[in-house]
Amino acid sequence: MTIRHWNPTLYIAIMLTALTLGVFVYLVNCEFINLDDNAYITANPSVQGGLTISGVRWAFTTTSQCNWHPLTWISHMIDVSLYGLRPGGHHLTNILIHVVNVLILFYVFRLMTGLVWQSAFVAALFAVHPLHIESVAWVSERKDVLSTLFGLLSILAYVRYVRRPTLAGYALTMALLAIGLMAKPMLVTFPMVLLILDYWPLERFGTVGFKRLLAEKLPMLVLSIASSVTTYIAQRQGRAVGSLEELSIVTRLENAVLSYVKYLLAAAWPRNLAVFYPHPVNGIPAWQVTAAILVLVGITLFVFRTAKSRPYAVVGWLWYCVTLVPVIGLVQVGRQAMADRYTYIPLIGPFIGVSWGLLPCAGRVSSRRKSKRQPVAIFAAFVVVMGLAASAFVQVHYWQNSLSLFSRAVCVTRDNALAHAHLGLALIEHGRPDEAIEHYRAALRINPDYVQALVLLGAAIAEKGDLEEAERLLRRAVSLDPRHPDGQNNLGAVLEKRGMPDEAFLHYQEAIKVKPDFAEAHLNLGALFVKQRMFEDAEREFLKAREINPRNADVHYDIGVVYNQLGKTEEAIEAFREALRLRPDLGQAHAGLAVSYFWQGDYAQAWEEVKQARKLGVEPPPGLVASLERRVPKHLLD
Repeated sequence: MTIRHWNPTLYIAIMLTALTLGVFVYLVNCEFINLDDNAYITANPSVQGGLTISGVRWAFTTTSQCNWHPLTWISHMIDVSLYGLRPGGHHLTNILIHVVNVLILFYVFRLMTGLVWQSAFVAALFAVHPLHIESVAWVSERKDVLSTLFGLLSILAYVRYVRRPTLAGYALTMALLAIGLMAKPMLVTFPMVLLILDYWPLERFGTVGFKRLLAEKLPMLVLSIASSVTTYIAQRQGRAVGSLEELSIVTRLENAVLSYVKYLLAAAWPRNLAVFYPHPVNGIPAWQVTAAILVLVGITLFVFRTAKSRPYAVVGWLWYCVTLVPVIGLVQVGRQAMADRYTYIPLIGPFIGVSWGLLPCAGRVSSRRKSKRQPVAIFAAFVVVMGLAASAFVQVHYWQNSLSLFSRAVCVTRDNALAHAHLGLALIEHGRPDEAIEHYRAALRINPDYVQALVLLGAAIAEKGDLEEAERLLRRAVSLDPRHPDGQNNLGAVLEKRGMPDEAFLHYQEAIKVKPDFAEAHLNLGALFVKQRMFEDAEREFLKAREINPRNADVHYDIGVVYNQLGKTEEAIEAFREALRLRPDLGQAHAGLAVSYFWQGDYAQAWEEVKQARKLGVEPPPGLVASLERRVPKHLLD
């Protein structure tokens, strides 16, 4: 009788799925946040149109958000087609991709090593580690989970190529890597990752030779270099790359060295996590840099001295060090010192070291000789995973909305100007302007030259009616950064309210010059032309705004108003109808239709539109109503 040994692979895969969903499923109840989600989804006209041919064309040609990542854009378009702008669906996609990543990671290491428990531990740590929440919970960080999906698939294809070398297998590896790079350039180090895996567990160094292995990776390196150059150009053009005046090369090196250690500490003890970590206002103490260097040197010496007995430690350490290079801050993109999302791929390295270090005796599942230590090791691993899962479950709830997320960031970090600014923006959205103003001022106390905080504070002060103070703040903002489109646009709006239309015109134009697809600036400029009865010029600006964002009901309404003034009543009716299709509660559009039908002589229909406008709380012009009351049959007036 043949005894078939129990193979837990399927059951482990099911448990990994359940564990991951248990931690992250709460996200389907969460909202979009006011940092990047607006630019990627909620206020991006190209994405809001869903998956279209023109949208795909835009995705492959734009460097919006200072990146070339067409696959990421397309994934967001697909989500809009499936879920509209309901955030739960977008969160669900991130969760499902993360689950798939967990399962592929488990399968790949199971395939490479033949060891189930160690592979499962790596996957479980990857699944629930609190540092990975940001990549999953932040919808606009879709690029993290999506690029990792194709990165892991490229490793899987490479393993199969190693076992059965064919041109098709190599081409598939290259293709998956290229697709992953189109989601996020984080994968530029993957040719080196494959070389590291050649050392262990693939063990090709002794059979193939280092030079041949290196030559094998050269075509992939060409892909990575091309992606790196494209990314640098996009980020440079988008002014995302910080200058050496802002952060010196010495500061960047110090922060990089310290970050390598701080990420490890956060991995071991994930506490006080935040969506944004600012650079220290007073710089990094020398003793911290010295200590970090000693730690890094010590770990490096240890793993290489024990390489023969612990090859997994070398691989884990090199994986971590190499994959962090693109985001370690030597080329500073953004204002953050560190970011949890940057660990999504790199922490797989330490997880490898921990898994094979903690479970050295788990052996192959099919082996009949089980170590007595195996149950203890597995139990210890279980405790670690459950502890991390519990911590992650708590951390996920901070992503409920912008208010909870940035309140947490302000609470657990120091001198966090960005967190104060975005908390203020969240408070504005929740109808708490006075509290918002206090947080904007807190941001400016930390950094008096923080342009975004000046712009937000100026807008909030203007809403409260203090136009003089708002003008002062916004003038300071545009003096610090003349290429800030919101600053120029908001200053134009304040100046227009203060009775300075000529100067307002110049600032609207400057906003459009800096950001040609700035629909709000085109609308403001068009409205200014309407006030000056320059209707042809207003029509041009409104049509441009419609071209940028055809799903904005207010744009269609403004076009209808101008068409009425130009005597184009048929076009006006079409514009008002489109506005109502997009926003059925737009009473002003019914009032506009009443004007259009009046000029066409269709008084009965005009009166019907008056009634519809009134139902929505909008009173049409009194002169129009009086004229209709004289012309419409009495039985229709009731």
